[in-house]
Amino acid sequence: MSVTGTTHVCLVLDRSGSMQAIRDDAIGGVNSYIASTKRDRALCESRFSMIVFSSEGVEAIRTNEIMETVKPIGPLECPSIACRNSM
Repeated sequence: MSVTGTTHVCLVLDRSGSMQAIRDDAIGGVNSYIASTKRDRALCESRFSMIVFSSEGVEAIRTNEIMETVKPIGPLECPSIACRNSM
């Protein structure tokens, strides 16, 4: 009997103030990864989670979503304390 499993991708992002300078690059990189993974037939059914952290704590902003349904991250989920505090 063969064993099959599901891939679970979990990205962990630093949203501390020191990351502000590369916030847009980080968001773009995550969105590029999501788009390319959704096109990969071997991974389109995988699971996706994303966690952000800072000195204020840890927050799961995406949890166990099916990769083919994952939407790009937006400004409300940006990995930066400065961005988060401006909401």
